[in-house]
Amino acid sequence: MALGIIVDSIAGLSDELKQHYVSTGNGKFRLDATAGSGWSLEENIGGLKSALESERDARAKAERALKAFDGVDVDRYSTLEAENAKLKTAKPDDKLKMQFEEQTQALVKSHEQALGKYKQDIDALNEVIAEQMIDSVATQAITAAGGIPVAPKLLKPVIRSATRVVLKDDGKRSVEVVGETGVARVSTVKNDGTYMTVSELVDELKANEEFQPLFKGTGASGTGASGSSGGPSGTFTAGAKTIKKSEFDSMDGKSRAALLVNQETGNVTGVQVIPD
Repeated sequence: MALGIIVDSIAGLSDELKQHYVSTGNGKFRLDATAGSGWSLEENIGGLKSALESERDARAKAERALKAFDGVDVDRYSTLEAENAKLKTAKPDDKLKMQFEEQTQALVKSHEQALGKYKQDIDALNEVIAEQMIDSVATQAITAAGGIPVAPKLLKPVIRSATRVVLKDDGKRSVEVVGETGVARVSTVKNDGTYMTVSELVDELKANEEFQPLFKGTGASGTGASGSSGGPSGTFTAGAKTIKKSEFDSMDGKSRAALLVNQETGNVTGVQVIPD
């Protein structure tokens, strides 16, 4: 039978075994073993308890100490410690220089972020200004060229794609006509090397058969104004509500424009191209 070192009760033990247990004073009984080889059951158990209590106290102290550093960035702390060490060993002039460089870097970073936001705002504002300038100049040129009321609305997208706003040396903005490669176009009217104007661009559009129905006095009003489309099949009527896509694709530019714009009123007819 194995004997317990510490037991709650010795009532179930024989009288012979009971005599080997002594009371611990707290209601329990300890095996009264003889010390041997430098080991004493009573002394070593007490030592273990003492060591355990010391370990618990040390752990509690460590946890309390660590709690004070909750939320601390260890890497940032290490960096600051290294910088602090440099400051401690640096000469007064070196300290001022290091502090000045740190403050300068922080200020430059802050300004770069602010400038980046301002640049975005300025770019967006410049886009709005450029579009309004182009639309204003285009409307004036179209009206002066005899455009019908709906012409500016239909031609503005075309003119926007062929122009840009540039900032001149005197600080003023102007609308410039450009070619497909983005190079400014030279006037074909003045022949003096000056750049093409928006009015000249509108005159080109006016001479284009596809856009002639958008201008008065171009001789294009016969198609659609009289009721027949002038298309290849001769079956389209200006003002009709729908037209099949294959029929619309087979029409030339003048017939399409006449179909979409009423030459007598200058209003969009509302024709819709539908699938075959």
